[in-house]
Amino acid sequence: MLPGSKDPSLERKRKAKNPRKSVPSAIRKVWIRICLFYFLGTFMIGLVCSSNAPELTQGHKTAARSPFVVAIRNAGIWVLPSIINAALVTSAVSAASSDLFTSSRALYSLAIGGSAPRIFARTTKRGLPYIAVAVSVAFSFLSYMSVRNGASTVFGYFANMTSIAGMVTWFCIGVMYIRFHTAMKVQGMSRDVLPYRAWLQPFCGWWTVCTTFIVMLFSGWPIFLKGNWSTSDFITNYIPIPFFIILYLGNWYYNRNNGAHVPISEVDLTTGLREIIEAEEPEEKPTTISGKVWAFIS
Repeated sequence: MLPGSKDPSLERKRKAKNPRKSVPSAIRKVWIRICLFYFLGTFMIGLVCSSNAPELTQGHKTAARSPFVVAIRNAGIWVLPSIINAALVTSAVSAASSDLFTSSRALYSLAIGGSAPRIFARTTKRGLPYIAVAVSVAFSFLSYMSVRNGASTVFGYFANMTSIAGMVTWFCIGVMYIRFHTAMKVQGMSRDVLPYRAWLQPFCGWWTVCTTFIVMLFSGWPIFLKGNWSTSDFITNYIPIPFFIILYLGNWYYNRNNGAHVPISEVDLTTGLREIIEAEEPEEKPTTISGKVWAFIS
């Protein structure tokens, strides 16, 4: 779990033909991406870029403050920083498209489940949720607020609230998994029937719940230091938490007679499972070298 993030490839694999095979495969490869691109990349850049490099602390808002660019310039390779900048642009486009895909499908799923207006469930003949996509695109224009100094402050407020909302989401994911794990245990179902079984469960579920709670609790701790109080920072760091609680309690009260809270012993773990298993298709394994390499990294 990275702070407030998810792997978009899991969402794409979920919509594949055989999700019981493709999703576990994608999950097993996530740690490879994290180790290669995050841990190894951070370790390598720490070897070639000094922590007290002035370019890192001069307040640049461009790619000039990137430790990768600083390390390349220190090495005397003056052409490569421009190439790195171009790569950052393509990376931003890729991230934006992934976020657009994820947000629109999430809004579409909420509409299908009755937790959002039904208008967001409208699709084209090919199944594209165009209303959900249009709303997601509209919110993307808020990013231009970071261009001007005054507007960038407001954009920072939105970024803070979004980060905390992401932590709330991960907190709920942890709680839901703990309930799912407990329901299987209470109802006598073995985890061996699952297509994918994560290690150290339910410890990792409790770890997610406790960690996200601590992060949310101390997200705005600097404002409580002497002389650092800021009402705006307090609101943007903590308002998503009571807002979520109000929405949760409101939904629980509105649906209290429609099974808003299901006891552990009555959680439905089997409905639709037979249909999913019967719809599975034999997995086609690649035979060529290039196909095997692509299957490993995709």
